[in-house]
Amino acid sequence: DGGEAMYRRTLELDPRDVNATVTWLDAAHKRNRPEEAEFHFLRHLELKPTDSNAHCNMGHVRKAQGDTSGAANAFRTALRYDAENTEAREGLAAVEQDSN
Repeated sequence: DGGEAMYRRTLELDPRDVNATVTWLDAAHKRNRPEEAEFHFLRHLELKPTDSNAHCNMGHVRKAQGDTSGAANAFRTALRYDAENTEAREGLAAVEQDSN
C-alpha cells in the first residue's frame, strides 16, 4: 500500500523519526504482524522509553504472541509511566485473569 511504502521510506532515511515509527508500528499491529510491530515498538521505546502508550501497545503485541508474562510486564511498565492509562490497566487485568 502507498502509505506503508511512504513510512517505510521515511524510516529508511531517518530511523529516529518518531512519528513515522509510531505510524508504522500501529499499522503492523493492526495488520496482525506482531513480529514486525514488536521490532518497531522496541525501536520507538529506544527513542521514547517513558511512552506509556507504546509500552501498553507492546503488551498487546506480547499477548498476541502468547507471552503473557511479557505482556503483564509491558502493561505494568505502562502504568508506572502513566497510572491513568486505562487501556494498560484493562490489559493487565485481562492477562492476569487469563493466567488464573
